[in-house]
Amino acid sequence: MSFPKTIGLLLLFFALLGNQISYAQLTSNFSSDVTEGCSPLTVQFQDNSSNTTAGLRYLWSFGNGNVSTKQNPQAIFYQPGKYEISLEITDSSGKKHQKVVKEYITVFKNPIARLSGSQKSGCAPLPVSYTNNSQLGDAPLSFTQWDFGDGNTTTSDNPTHTYLTDGKFNVSLHVIDENGCEDEISENNLISIKRLPIVEFSSSRQTNCVAPFEVNFKDESRKTRDKDTYLWDFGDGNTSTDENPTHTYTKEGNFRVKLTITTPEGCKAFKSLASYIFIGDLKPTFTADQTEICAPTKVILTNTTSPAGLVSRWEFGDGGFANGNTVEYEFKSTGQFDVKLIVTQSDECKAEETKPGFITVIDKPVAEFTHSDTVSCQVPFTLIATNTSKNITTTKWYSKGSEVAQTLTHAEFYNAAGTYVFSLEVENSFGCKDEKEITVRLEPLELSLSADTLEGCKELTVDFRDATDYTEDAVKSKSWDMGDGTTYNSLDSALTHVYKDTGEYVMTLTVTTGKGCVSNASLTIKVGQKTNPTFIVPQDSFCNQDVFLAASTVSLTGPPEIDKLTWHVYSDEAPFKGDSLKKEAPFDGDHEFDENYRDTLKKETGWYNVAYVTENNGCADTSILNDAFFVHDPIALIEIESFDPCTDENVSFVDISEGADSIIWFITTSKGGSFTSEQNRVTINKEKHGDSHLMLYAYNFESGCVDFVEDSVSFPPGFDVEVSESGDRCAPANLNFSYTITEDSTGGAQEYQATWSVDNAIQGETTSLFSQFENPGEYTVLLTVVQQLTGCIDTASINVEITGPAVEAEINYDKSCPPIALDLTTNMDPSDYDSLYWELEDRIIMVTFAGTISDTLFMPGQDSASESIVRLVGIDSNGCRGTKSFPVVSEGPSSAFIKLRRLGSCEGLNYIFNGEIPGLNEEDYTFSWDLGNGKTSQSRIINVTYEKEGVYDVKLTIAEKNGCTSTFTKVLDIEKEKLFTDFEADSIETACPPLFVSFKNKSSAPNRLIASYFWDFGDGSTSIEGNPSKLYLKAGKFTVKLYTIDEWGCEDSVIYDDFVVVNGPEGNYDFDEKEGCAPLTVNFTSTTQRTEYYEWDIGDGTVIENTSSYIHVYNDPGRYIPLLILSDTLGCSYTIPPIDTIYVYPYPQSDYTYDGTCVNYPIRFSALDDEVYLDNTYIWEMITSNGIDTLYGEDIEYTFYDIENPEVRLTTISSKGCISATAKTLDLYKLKVNFASKSLENCVGTTITLENLTISDTTIINTKWIIEGEEFYDLEPSFFASKVGPVNITLIQENILGCIDTLSAQTVVIGDSTIPRDPETLRVTVNDNQTIQVDYKMSTLLDFKSYIIYREDNIGEFIQQAEITDLDQTSFLSYGNNTLGQSYCYKLEVRNTCGLLSDTFTDFKHCTIETKAQGDTNRNLVSWSRYIGWDSVETYAIYRKELDATSVIQQIGKVTGGNYSYIDSTVYCNIEYSYIIEGEEFEGNNQLSWSDTANAQPVWYYTPPPNKLVRATVEDDLEILIEWDSVSNSQIPIAKYVLEKSLNGRDYTKLIETEDDIFEFIDAEVLVDDRSYYYQTYAVDECNDTTEAWNYGKTILLDADTSADQRPELNWSHYEGWTETIAYYAVEIKNEDNSFTEIATFIDKGTNYRDLITDLNQRPDYCYRIVAYKDLVQGEPQVVSVSNEDCSPVRSMIFYPNAFTPNNDGLNDYYVTPSQYIKDYHIMIFTRWGEQIFESFDLSENWDGTYRGENSKMDAFAVIVVSTGVDGIRRVHHGTITLVR
Repeated sequence: MSFPKTIGLLLLFFALLGNQISYAQLTSNFSSDVTEGCSPLTVQFQDNSSNTTAGLRYLWSFGNGNVSTKQNPQAIFYQPGKYEISLEITDSSGKKHQKVVKEYITVFKNPIARLSGSQKSGCAPLPVSYTNNSQLGDAPLSFTQWDFGDGNTTTSDNPTHTYLTDGKFNVSLHVIDENGCEDEISENNLISIKRLPIVEFSSSRQTNCVAPFEVNFKDESRKTRDKDTYLWDFGDGNTSTDENPTHTYTKEGNFRVKLTITTPEGCKAFKSLASYIFIGDLKPTFTADQTEICAPTKVILTNTTSPAGLVSRWEFGDGGFANGNTVEYEFKSTGQFDVKLIVTQSDECKAEETKPGFITVIDKPVAEFTHSDTVSCQVPFTLIATNTSKNITTTKWYSKGSEVAQTLTHAEFYNAAGTYVFSLEVENSFGCKDEKEITVRLEPLELSLSADTLEGCKELTVDFRDATDYTEDAVKSKSWDMGDGTTYNSLDSALTHVYKDTGEYVMTLTVTTGKGCVSNASLTIKVGQKTNPTFIVPQDSFCNQDVFLAASTVSLTGPPEIDKLTWHVYSDEAPFKGDSLKKEAPFDGDHEFDENYRDTLKKETGWYNVAYVTENNGCADTSILNDAFFVHDPIALIEIESFDPCTDENVSFVDISEGADSIIWFITTSKGGSFTSEQNRVTINKEKHGDSHLMLYAYNFESGCVDFVEDSVSFPPGFDVEVSESGDRCAPANLNFSYTITEDSTGGAQEYQATWSVDNAIQGETTSLFSQFENPGEYTVLLTVVQQLTGCIDTASINVEITGPAVEAEINYDKSCPPIALDLTTNMDPSDYDSLYWELEDRIIMVTFAGTISDTLFMPGQDSASESIVRLVGIDSNGCRGTKSFPVVSEGPSSAFIKLRRLGSCEGLNYIFNGEIPGLNEEDYTFSWDLGNGKTSQSRIINVTYEKEGVYDVKLTIAEKNGCTSTFTKVLDIEKEKLFTDFEADSIETACPPLFVSFKNKSSAPNRLIASYFWDFGDGSTSIEGNPSKLYLKAGKFTVKLYTIDEWGCEDSVIYDDFVVVNGPEGNYDFDEKEGCAPLTVNFTSTTQRTEYYEWDIGDGTVIENTSSYIHVYNDPGRYIPLLILSDTLGCSYTIPPIDTIYVYPYPQSDYTYDGTCVNYPIRFSALDDEVYLDNTYIWEMITSNGIDTLYGEDIEYTFYDIENPEVRLTTISSKGCISATAKTLDLYKLKVNFASKSLENCVGTTITLENLTISDTTIINTKWIIEGEEFYDLEPSFFASKVGPVNITLIQENILGCIDTLSAQTVVIGDSTIPRDPETLRVTVNDNQTIQVDYKMSTLLDFKSYIIYREDNIGEFIQQAEITDLDQTSFLSYGNNTLGQSYCYKLEVRNTCGLLSDTFTDFKHCTIETKAQGDTNRNLVSWSRYIGWDSVETYAIYRKELDATSVIQQIGKVTGGNYSYIDSTVYCNIEYSYIIEGEEFEGNNQLSWSDTANAQPVWYYTPPPNKLVRATVEDDLEILIEWDSVSNSQIPIAKYVLEKSLNGRDYTKLIETEDDIFEFIDAEVLVDDRSYYYQTYAVDECNDTTEAWNYGKTILLDADTSADQRPELNWSHYEGWTETIAYYAVEIKNEDNSFTEIATFIDKGTNYRDLITDLNQRPDYCYRIVAYKDLVQGEPQVVSVSNEDCSPVRSMIFYPNAFTPNNDGLNDYYVTPSQYIKDYHIMIFTRWGEQIFESFDLSENWDGTYRGENSKMDAFAVIVVSTGVDGIRRVHHGTITLVR
């Protein structure tokens, strides 16, 4: 131990301590963080006393009844007023000084929020006028905030608010005065609005082709009641008051329907739907997915007639026909075909439409080519292909997704490994195309070589493994070069080799495959030898700060050479764990270094172990020294309390040293010099001390050790930010902003990060900001600066006003179709501007005079519904710009819009479109619809059903009588048409309540209105406003919910958990005692959230800080009101209002007197009067060795029997429940009479002398005996025994105190002189394996004295076991017997009072039954000894129980008395049983005797029958479902089923164990698209016997590819495992709704299919699955197994011709874009002037060269084609086509 160092530190300790002594005058002084504020006011006081010394004592008085002895206390002031503060300090010599400041603290009076409303209930809408009745505090109100409880708020003083929906509403008011004092009030359920129904309705039908039309209407309203009334308005002048009326319309047209519901209270609600009923003529229309096709091809035709749901019949022009709304028909022969559609609604309502030459069918070519090998492991690689297709005009070769050649033969070069698609596309003279595709695979062999270890000691065994996958190319040879001269040629995947000597070896594996591929891989193996490390630890005892040394005593240069060493110092038993230090350094022989271990200790007290590990070439050797050294106390430790350097002025350091008897701090500051302290806590102040360095020394007296630790604190420099601006503020303005930072003097230059924003929009993190302001106006530029080193933040802002000239103007124009004539008028003088001009359609018209300029607005390329902007621009001499804009919109058809409504369910696809022209006569216009799905209509209102969700461009073209037309487009996104609910809020989190939140509704319902909103704000309040606001008064996390209903009746909702967070402490407190007697212990507890600091004002002058619970003792009676203030880390505080008063009561007096001295005589007790309470309750407790008797009353009487010194305790309970008690021990005198015969044996005919056994504490003065009626006065009399039996004797005695006692008894019994009769033994029986019970009849002797029990020993002699003197005890228990090893026999005799015994040897002995048992095959054998003692045994019953404490013993058999064995064949499994035998006496006394127990376990053997695996099938392309049968006819019930899984059909692992009633399992741990899986099952019965696995199931694996002709090609594996045959395989394709359609079937052997049926366009994907069907029963498949789903990797293509000839010659009459695997398509064609003349979204709909029914002239036209392939490739084509006539 380093003692000289310790002494030096102590001298330094005392020298520094002496330097602190001062003899100046002691002066008290103080300050505080605040001196005024609102109640409750928490004040932090700071001791500023001067000339102080160590050991100072403090006494604070706060003027509120509380005091403190802390140096820097806190105090809480709850009541308003002014308070005097005093501080008295006393030093160690007793010197004192006091400072008193009157009215130092001022607590403002808080306002009290109060409110009232003009009315509290009524029907919606209900206006309520509110009045602010708040009581003022010490200042006027400065802020008022109302929350009406329905999502509306206001800051008006006395507002009026109208409630629009029914319900109960909480109303809140929050007020703040000019002192900052605040209060709030919330009146729960203040407003009650009566019920208002939510009206909804539906109808049986909405459309019909002719009148009359009967419609059944149904009310579907919510929140209705039985007494509500209904009024229907059917829109045709008729009404009804029925709830669910039926109405007949008698004319055609559109009709609005309105339903009004009135409640009994008079509240009304309604719903009105325009054009709800439509009655009109049928106009058949239809479309086809394609009209020009190559034979044979299936065409899908769709009936687009409105209304939907009509009966449809099709005729196709080639003799074929079909029925249905949408049909698929295959055209097989070439030619042009007329298509007719006949629609029928009823016999009276039919119509038909024929399209001549609608379908054109031409021949299709077939792509074929030959090619060289497509698989190789060698790169580079060349593929050669030759086109062998016939009757074609165009050849195109594709590789890697791009066209590469158009030659007959092509050689494709590949220079990198990979998988490539190579294809041929051919086209004939009619434009029909075909494609064939192959896959080229170039895959060099990559080996996967590993070893179980790469280093170790010589004689190192290494297991090498080759995990390479050779499934694509078989291995021809393998060469394993071990690097040590050994080589193996082996095809095995694993090989083991032993490296016998040291060194580094490079092991290399070289593999050659059947295709000639050669590859190799290598591993480096390091082999070393043991180094036998040794070391010493010179010293074993240390203080912290001593230097520990462990010295190596082994040579590092060897031999063997050490190339790595590691030291470990640790304190636990497990090496290298726990408190461990590690030193590690490589040794290369050329670099010298210290191989020893040195460390300056800083560790906890205790023993430490040292381990030394050295290594040679990866071979490690270890030496360990346990308990190598001991570290003594102390260890110096410092903890820093919570501290924010950016905001906190103080930081506290706390001593948490361990094992220290004393400590001292040495502090060096940058401002206040140096000082020391012996306190547990040291506080550093930023202003007083500045940056500081602290040293803490800790000393232990016993060890003499000194330890130290150091720490420091740096306060970051403060800084201020200013923003400056440069640049011209005239619009459009380009301004530069920069900033300067001013730092205080507390630190050097710092680095900062600045973030700019303009009007809350982040602009970036730059040192300066350049911003452009286009328009005049006011803008706010905000700068946020972060000090990089500390994270401290400051902000600065600047307001910018952008200037520009004012301009005024007006425009007038003819409200007609474009082009539109304009009159542009301005009165601005052009000379006042540097430039003044009009902007319209990219043109500029200069203004040269004040007046009107005429011009024309052409609106080229726009729908007339689109507006154009006309703008007047003025630029002043400063270059500043001002503008005035005017939108120009053509009225008439250009102001029309498309209105839509969804019919049926909210998820349905049925819509009604309505073309409306507000303000104009709709009969003056014609309407033409393109519904985006190939259907058209000429009605203003149409009903359409879409077959699937998607995006549809719905177009409406409106034509005026004068020929002016306009086209309007509405994009119908059916998915987006759904009601979507969402919201946001401006402020959702605050540090302290209250929080005012404005909610912004972001819900959307395209093409319709949202009919209603319902908000739930999470605090019990709700709202129906669209954009409500809410005032949260309390802290907490609030979940906000929004429910919406649109005008279609669709509903949606959104819930955001914990959306609004009002921080700040929150909670409540409680105490367990509200009243009680002094001293009263009260347990204070609190339940809080977000609380960092607690302040308890206990009420008796005690203030407790920083604890959430506290136990306090009130020692003095009185009345106390406790208080709790909560604070959080952000400085937000919350005062919990007082919850109750604590009453502490005094105790009552408790004392008494008594009279009486004799035991067994009554004694009277009286309680003394209480000076405090008059109505006490008195409880007396008479405490003796026999127990406690309790009596009640102020005066009582009690007799103690045979007790001389009883304790009497009086408990007095006051009316307040206070209890006091006193106890006294009484001194009573005892007289206890007793007697007995002086002779042990009393025989008839002898003289008996009595012995007086009376006990008395005093002198006995009188004695009297009465013996069989004769009186005697002798002290011990004698009498002659003349008869057998008990003698009647009475003794009466009296002592000198007058106490008298009497005893009458027959304790003397005279015995007969003849031998008594033997008693009768009933039975002996085994109670347990150690206890035997002997039962006998009770003796009838008058002179009975005792029973005597004998037991036979091993040599046949009977030994006495017990003597029983109780006549009534007729049973005896014999303990400690070994009944498992033998039978025991007993006899019985009786003794009389004359001392004579009955004859033992004339009585029969009784012997117990002994049982034995042993196991046999599937049974147990039981035997036993016979019962001895009865005349005969009638039966033996055999009982059995499982050797389990919870099982119950049961009888399993019975045999006659002459049988002594039994075979138990009803055993179960290999359960061990316990047996016991019951013997039953024949006649006699009908007794039962039980044997001991015997245990046996059978030898169990059984195999249950097997069960069958039914199937394994893929579910949802993710999981595998396995099903199996149950086991039948098993002797033992089945307990469970075990399912096993295999990847190869040989090696199975357990997957799951199921209950006996579960016969299926879903395996989710599978990759169904990568491989097949094998499953098998077996059963386990309750005896753990297992069945054999009967069969297995192997799943189907499908691989979908693309054939050479670009058709989907499928290959799959067989389903395996069914014991029956497979009936057939079915191929199914996946539909858009995720259902499947069967397209082909195959017999068992078929596992390949090429899809030539499915159309190659306008499908989202080409995904398939395979279904295997088990054997057929009555023609139906019984079981199916489904494969995985796999999609064919198709490649999309589309071609763009540049000319066509629409001359009706049947050749190239339409502009067609041939394609395949295109799912989305959009084509638009424009004139050279930008006018759109054709548009389509259907590949089968092609331009015929006409526009508005007229042939277009021969010219060049612009074309845009946007397409998306099934493969996801999106193409946009911009080109030109030439129309040739």
